[in-house]
Amino acid sequence: MLAVLEVPELSAELQAADAASRRAKNAIARANGDLERSQSLHAATHLDYTRLKQAAAARPGLIAEQELDDELAKDKESEAQIAADQAAISEAESRYEEAIADQKRYQAMSNYTRIIAPFNGVITKRYVDTGALVQAGTNSNTQALPVVSVAQADRFRLTLPVPESAVPSVRLGSTVSVRVPALNRNFDGVVSRFADSVMPETRTMHTEVDVPNRNGTIVPGMYAEVNLTLKKKDSVLVVPVQAVAHHGDEVSVLIVDQQDRIAERQIQLGIESANQVEVVSGLSEGDEVVIGSRSEFRPGDRVAPKLTADNREGKF
Repeated sequence: MLAVLEVPELSAELQAADAASRRAKNAIARANGDLERSQSLHAATHLDYTRLKQAAAARPGLIAEQELDDELAKDKESEAQIAADQAAISEAESRYEEAIADQKRYQAMSNYTRIIAPFNGVITKRYVDTGALVQAGTNSNTQALPVVSVAQADRFRLTLPVPESAVPSVRLGSTVSVRVPALNRNFDGVVSRFADSVMPETRTMHTEVDVPNRNGTIVPGMYAEVNLTLKKKDSVLVVPVQAVAHHGDEVSVLIVDQQDRIAERQIQLGIESANQVEVVSGLSEGDEVVIGSRSEFRPGDRVAPKLTADNREGKF
C-alpha cells in the first residue's frame, strides 16, 4: 500500500448506490408479494365464477345473468392484476440490475483510491505529502503529478539506439554484454523488446535490454556500454584488419609465398569485428600474411620472415 486517497464525493456516491441497491431489492420482494396475493385472489374469484356457471348450466334461470357477468368481470380483473404484478416484478428487477451496475462502477472507482505498488521495488521519489490535494489524472491531457515514483530494483531496463545497419541482426532473447563504467563491472543482459522501426531523425532503432540486478548493485540512471553481437561464426579463417587493403570493389592482402617473396592475393571477406575480419576465399590456413604498412613492400620483394613470440602462441 503506497497511499490512500480521500474522495468525499465518491464515498457519498457509493453510499447512495448501496442504498439504491437495497431499495431495488426490497421493491422486488414487495412485487413478488403482490403477485402472490393477486394469484390467490384470482384463484378464488375464478373458482366462484366456475361454480356459478356450472350451477346456471345445471338449472337454467336459477342464477341471474347479471350475477354471472359480475363474477366473470371479477375473474378477468384478477387475471389482469396478475399480469400487472408480473410486469412490476420485471421493472423492479431491471431497476435492481441498474443499481447493481452503479454500485459496481462506484466500487471500482473507489478501489482506485487505494494505490497499490504494481511490483516489488523501491520508492525513488515522493511528489506529495500527507494531506496534500492531488489532481485526478483521468486522461492523458491532464497535467497531474504522480503520487510516488517506484523503481523495480531487481531488474533494470537499458535503452539503446541501434544503428540502421545493425537493425536486421537484432533478435529477441539475444544475450548482450553490458558494462557499467561507474562500477567497473560487466553484466549479462537480454534483448527484451525493440521498436521494429527506424527513427527518421537519427536512423536508429529504439531497443530495450533487461539486465538482472538481484543484489541491487546497479543504481537507476547509471550509464552503460553495450557489446551487441550482431553475427557469430565458429572455426573461421580470419586476418587482422590492418592486413586488408580495399581498392574499390576489390579486396587484397600481401602474403609471403614459398620462395619468401611478397605476392598480392585477392580475397573475399565475411563478417568483421573491431580487430579481425573473416576471409571467405582467397587464403588458406597457414598462409603468412603481411601486417603493417603496405607502402614498404612491393609484389616480388624478397623477405626473410622470422617467428615472433606472438606467432609461436598462434597469434598474428
